[in-house]
Amino acid sequence: MEACNPKRIRPYLLDFEAMTTTIILNEEQTRKLIRETLIDLMEERPSEFRQLILEAMEEIALAHAIREGRKNAFVSEEDVFAVLHKG
Repeated sequence: MEACNPKRIRPYLLDFEAMTTTIILNEEQTRKLIRETLIDLMEERPSEFRQLILEAMEEIALAHAIREGRKNAFVSEEDVFAVLHKG
């Protein structure tokens, strides 16, 4: 088997930076693109869409719980461990 010669391979490598394109979308275009993407995802891959929605809902619930927890008085570490050791 012939050894790999980097000089022979290099011309075939793609320059991904040169291939990068910047697209600027206004708010309406962005909304339309997201809407179309979500519809495609719902139709083509419903289980992945369902998982995406569930994860988003969990993140929102966690954020709400954190915000709500910051409003209340803090609990001591001893109290937390006492509850954990009961269960």
